[in-house]
Amino acid sequence: RVGDEVAERYLRWQSLGRLGKPLIILIGGATGVGKSTIGAQLANRLSITRLVSTDIIRDVMRASIPEKLIRPLRGSSYNAGQNLSYPLPGGDPVILGFREQTLAVVVGVQAVMRRAVDECTHIIIEGAHICPGYIDISNLVNGAVVMQVGITVDNLQLHKDHFWIRNIETRGSRPFLKYIQNIDSIRKIQGYIVSLAQEHGVQIVNSYNLDLTLNE
Repeated sequence: RVGDEVAERYLRWQSLGRLGKPLIILIGGATGVGKSTIGAQLANRLSITRLVSTDIIRDVMRASIPEKLIRPLRGSSYNAGQNLSYPLPGGDPVILGFREQTLAVVVGVQAVMRRAVDECTHIIIEGAHICPGYIDISNLVNGAVVMQVGITVDNLQLHKDHFWIRNIETRGSRPFLKYIQNIDSIRKIQGYIVSLAQEHGVQIVNSYNLDLTLNE
């Protein structure tokens, strides 16, 4: 009665229970593109009970790694360049800092993925550190179905609006001004992620409407 498209989606949703292996969805993108919201909505639609943020993985690693080894994990993804272990002349500190922090966090991401395979549990992992080319899934292809996607917000004003909405939703705990002051660095990281996605064949979804993004 509701049409072939809805019926096909329903059958695909049911097929999750017959995979025989876990579904691991990796959602990447720069700060403020809506990864957390998309991940939560997608988890609800697919009845996936495990949703992990790379920010949480980073914070756990911060708490468990000795101070002298923790420099790359300090700060956010967009200002990690202030904590480079070995600043390189001529390189962009924003990208270098992001790369160094991502390389550190990905160690934890891959541990979470291996645990999902061992337990045969569907999981969604989202965060800025889900960066194309950084996560090795070659040893998981026989034990899981892994899908990686990058989220972007091409429109600058819409990207800024996301931070304002988040500021309201969190009652100021994630202040709007902090992100706006770093918007150039955040957008630079977005460009870097897009270039890597094109290089590694990872799908990029330009998010300007939540429902359309989820459907895609």
